[in-house]
Amino acid sequence: MTQTISSLLSLTALSFGLFSLGCKTECEKINGRTVCTTESLTQYLGTPSFQKADWSTGQSISVGINGGNVRLGSTAATVVQVLAYDAARGYGANQVGVEFTPVVAKTAEQRSAAIQEMNELLVLSLTSTPGQPVQVAVTRSEVSDSSLSASVKIFLPSAFDGGISIADANGQPTKGGILISNVPGPITAWTSTGDINISGARSEVNATTSAGDIVVAGAAANVRASTSTGDITVTEAAANVNASTQVGDLQIAFAQRVGKEATGEIVTGNGSISFTVKQDSDFSVTTRSRGEVIATTVPATWQAAGENSKQAKSFTANAGSTTPWRLDNSESAGNTNNITLTVVP
Repeated sequence: MTQTISSLLSLTALSFGLFSLGCKTECEKINGRTVCTTESLTQYLGTPSFQKADWSTGQSISVGINGGNVRLGSTAATVVQVLAYDAARGYGANQVGVEFTPVVAKTAEQRSAAIQEMNELLVLSLTSTPGQPVQVAVTRSEVSDSSLSASVKIFLPSAFDGGISIADANGQPTKGGILISNVPGPITAWTSTGDINISGARSEVNATTSAGDIVVAGAAANVRASTSTGDITVTEAAANVNASTQVGDLQIAFAQRVGKEATGEIVTGNGSISFTVKQDSDFSVTTRSRGEVIATTVPATWQAAGENSKQAKSFTANAGSTTPWRLDNSESAGNTNNITLTVVP
C-alpha cells in the first residue's frame, strides 16, 4: 500500500523569525540613468507542522527540498536534521516522523506576501511505498521566490536500519546546512551552501557542499567528503577516506588500526592537513607540501620510502598499504601551510 501525506499549508498564524538577512536590490532606468534601491530582507518562519508515515524494515529515506537560499548573516541555516526516534513526538515506533517549518525571505513590508506564498505555493509531502525509499519532499506549486522552502526535522523509526539521501526535489544539491546522526545505512548529503555535520555513521558516507564545512564523527565505513570553500574533519575513521577542499584545512584521525586495503587521498588547494594514524597500522603514505611536512612522531621502525625532504616524505609501516595514501597541499604556489603526520599508540 502506498501512503501519501501531502499538505498545502493553512496558515492562520505565523511564528516570525525576524532575522536580518542580506539585501534586495532593484534597479531601473530613469531619464536614461540607472537608479538602484536597496531594502533589507527578513526571514519569515511559518508555524511548524508534523506528519508521519509507515516504515518497513530495510526502507531508506530520500529527502528532496526545493528553494531555501535563505542565509542568516553569512551562515546558511540548517535545512535538514535527521534525529533519533522520539516517542514524545507522537508517531509510532515503525513510522517516520517529519516536522516541516516553512521559510521565506521578504522585505519588512511584504508580510502579507510571505503569508500568502507559504499558504498557497508551498507543498510538503511524506510518502511511503513498500519496497521503495520513504520520500520527504518540499516543493512549490508554481514558480515563486527562490527563498520559499521549508526546513525539515526527520525523526527515525526506533529500529531504523536504512540509509538516507539528501538533495533537492530535482536531484540537484539542496541549499542550507545538514545535520545527521546515527544512521546505520549509506548516507548521501549534497548541498550547495551550508555545513554538513554527520555523527555515528555506520555505513558509507558521501558528503558534498560548495560552501561550508564538513564534519564526520564516528565513521565506521568509507568516507568521501568534498567542499569548495571550507574545512573537513573526519574523526574516528575506520576505512577509506577521500577528502578534498579548494580552500580550507583537513583533519583526519583514525580510531583504530588501519588495514592494508584502506587508502585515500587527502588534498587541499590552500590549507593545512593533519593526519593521525595508529602505530600498529599496515600503512603506506606519500606526502607533498609547499609548506613543511612535519612527521616528528613517526616511529623509527617505519621505513622511509622514496623522497624524504622538508616538503615531501613517504613512509611504509608494517605490511604497508596495497595502495599508498596521498596527502597533498602543494597544488597552490601561495599555500605555505604544513602537513602534520601524527602517529599514536
